[in-house]
Amino acid sequence: MLLLSRKTTTFGAGILAGYYGNVFASNIAYSMGYEAYSLQLTIFAVVLFVYDAPRLYNLLVARKYTIANSYRPVFNTKEKWLKKIARPLIAIFIIWLGVAAYHNYTTAPYKYPAAKGLPGAYGFYNVRIFKWNNQEIPYSATDLNRWQNVVFEKWATLSIKTAKPIVIDNGLGISLPIMITKETLSQLVWAEGVISPTVWTPSIINYLLLIKTRIIRKKHFN
Repeated sequence: MLLLSRKTTTFGAGILAGYYGNVFASNIAYSMGYEAYSLQLTIFAVVLFVYDAPRLYNLLVARKYTIANSYRPVFNTKEKWLKKIARPLIAIFIIWLGVAAYHNYTTAPYKYPAAKGLPGAYGFYNVRIFKWNNQEIPYSATDLNRWQNVVFEKWATLSIKTAKPIVIDNGLGISLPIMITKETLSQLVWAEGVISPTVWTPSIINYLLLIKTRIIRKKHFN
């Protein structure tokens, strides 16, 4: 809001320069993927702030007599006409952006599948009995095939922890992949050996859970 008025633009730009500068440094430190965007916003804020920066330095740091900025731009007839058109368009855009952001927050706040999971299955399950090719495998923290635990989410997603190493997905998490590949199979990247295939059509058949995904065509487990 401070940027919308010429009298408060310097203060708003100074706040944004410090804020987005910190965001830019955090993106570099943690490889969050928004380095270019945060740097762009920082540069915009600095460009707006630098005009009054010498006066602010003389007033606040050097404590010298400082004359306020009295510059007033002069617009010709065409520029005044464009200004009258641009103001309501900007106001409409801001209102639309706020409504769209609120709608997204209330309808899809999390970037997970909208489909509901199995009723009553939500929770953490420790796998005590595991069979691979009809042969039971005892609990092992090093066996690459043996499931250690399974987490059922409230939405149609489950997470399976194994000892098998995975490739960390460094995606930004803007949205879930439409076509799941071996590289994007792991959604929970904070724990090694965790894979999270999206459950597209979960169903129970003879006390067996049938899972169909775009990679795993059919898989049964107790």
